[in-house]
Amino acid sequence: MSKDTGFIRLSENNHKSIINDIYFKPYFAGLLFPFFIYTACPVLKKTMGASFVGGFLIFIAVIAIFLKLTRKTEYIRFPPGSYQAPYEGICYKINPYSDTVETTQKLSVKYSSQEKKKTINLVNWVGEEEIQKRSKLLSKLALVFLILSFTIMFFPHKYGGFRSAGITLTFLMGIVSLYLSINYDSAMEYYMDSYCKNCGQHLVLEEFQVPLMKNKSRNDTHETTLTRYWRCKNCGYKDIKVESQHVSHHQGKKPAKSKSHRCRHCGRVSALEEYRTADIIKDSYSEIKRRYYRCRYCGYHEIKINEEIYVD
Repeated sequence: MSKDTGFIRLSENNHKSIINDIYFKPYFAGLLFPFFIYTACPVLKKTMGASFVGGFLIFIAVIAIFLKLTRKTEYIRFPPGSYQAPYEGICYKINPYSDTVETTQKLSVKYSSQEKKKTINLVNWVGEEEIQKRSKLLSKLALVFLILSFTIMFFPHKYGGFRSAGITLTFLMGIVSLYLSINYDSAMEYYMDSYCKNCGQHLVLEEFQVPLMKNKSRNDTHETTLTRYWRCKNCGYKDIKVESQHVSHHQGKKPAKSKSHRCRHCGRVSALEEYRTADIIKDSYSEIKRRYYRCRYCGYHEIKINEEIYVD
């Protein structure tokens, strides 16, 4: 809690890369480990059998239920006359006259120095066209290997003793092909993003300022934009790109008879009431609900944030 303003901020992170979350998090390796044990080790498979798989699935189900029930409730508080609350790089701003709420958050630059160096070396080594060809080829190979691994798994009588080794080998080949394809795609993305429209050169644009994620919510509309600040290290040209971001958002219903609460600032009973519709934002991992309150007497405002974490 901040000593200056006395509010709490709930960190929202809706801009994560789905690819990174799926393929490169440690828990993904944890999910693959039992699969390899069960398919590649006949001795363990015979001793553990269905109980191993059943126990593992029950464990995953328990974790999923626990995460589904995990909830957080936090508050952002605006004393009377204060309509802006900056905290840890995020700024919450309310307009009591238009019922508009804005949030501004500083993000990290899109590409690290290591990623840029890797892309430059790759382009110099094989060229742009070859990178595109290899990316398409590897993505197709990944699909073929993964389909083949599941085919061997579900039709064991056709493959005999080759089954266990075949599943492991084809599955690993599929994962490796997919990983390489994603890396080639990432290199091409930086190659295109770093193109300067002024001097016509690739690999010259760099972000000179951290990007900003802005969210503006009204009673009837919701808008999220991402602004990136690029500058050419060759000719000095600046390119500021504002991109609209897709966010799964819908508005909750404002209670017809809003229940009033005690004001945290002036202490009056039945003074804090909900004054506009709630915002509900969903992503792959959570649902965030924001409710907006103000005191009818002293002008104190408060944003109540509920976050529910779940697993699809």
